[in-house]
Amino acid sequence: MGGERIMKINIDVDAILRSRGMGSDAKTQRFIANEVANLSDDYVPFQSGTLKNTRIIANDGSSITYRGPYAHYHWVGEIYGPNIPLGDEGFFSRAPKKPTGRQMAYDGGPMRGPRWTERMMANRRADLMKRIAVYVGGKAR
Repeated sequence: MGGERIMKINIDVDAILRSRGMGSDAKTQRFIANEVANLSDDYVPFQSGTLKNTRIIANDGSSITYRGPYAHYHWVGEIYGPNIPLGDEGFFSRAPKKPTGRQMAYDGGPMRGPRWTERMMANRRADLMKRIAVYVGGKAR
């Protein structure tokens, strides 16, 4: 008797997510992976640029892979050996390699060095969050 009203609201959560680039097409995930890679560029070890310039971002944005036979060693930041000196020509190394306990030295350090994406996130997380918020039409907190 009292005029009770029932209101029914249909919310299309999938449409809202799609409008923000977060649907099943992984558009936002790809954006985030690209931003992480771009912000990490100044942290990646750099001699000739090969390691930085051969990164591969998965189509769905789920991973960033840095290619090259030495990528793992740079990520860890430790010299692996045994390393056999060849005079002025450098050195020869025979597999299987093992950690030597000596840390690598990097040109452009301390910014460039091991675990570059982790260090970038420690320094520039707020920048990344702002970029993501703008991309999806929100605000960073």
